[in-house]
Amino acid sequence: MVIHDLCRWPLVISTMSGTVTNQEYLDFLAAWGTWLDRGERFASLRRFTDAASLVHPQGSAKEAKKWLQDNGARIRSHVVGLVTVVPAECLEAASRMDAEKLFGVPALTCSDLDQGLDWIATRFEQIGLSPVP
Repeated sequence: MVIHDLCRWPLVISTMSGTVTNQEYLDFLAAWGTWLDRGERFASLRRFTDAASLVHPQGSAKEAKKWLQDNGARIRSHVVGLVTVVPAECLEAASRMDAEKLFGVPALTCSDLDQGLDWIATRFEQIGLSPVP
C-alpha cells in the first residue's frame, strides 16, 4: 500500500507498507509527475514501514529508469531534499543506494522518522521554505 500526504506542502510524505504492486508503483511515479508539474520546490519524505515495502515490483526497473531519465532535470530543479526512512534492520542495505547521486538532490537515508523530519526542516530553513503547520 502507498499513501501520500500533501497536507504540509511543500513537504510530501509518502508511506509504503507491505508488498507494492506494479500498479501502485506506476501510480507512485504518476503522483511524482503531478507534484513536479506544479513547478514549485518541494521535499519528499518516503517512509518504508517494513522490508517488503522496499522491494520493487518485478519488471519495474525498466519503467523506473525511463521515468527518471524523462524527469531527472525536473527533479533537480524542483526537489530540495529527499529523505528515505526505513526500518532499522534495513538501514545498511538501503544506505547502499546513493540517493543523492541517483536523483541529483540532497538526500538522507535513515531509520528514525524524527531524524528525517529534522533534516528536512533544516533544508527548508536553509533555502527559505516552510511547510504548512
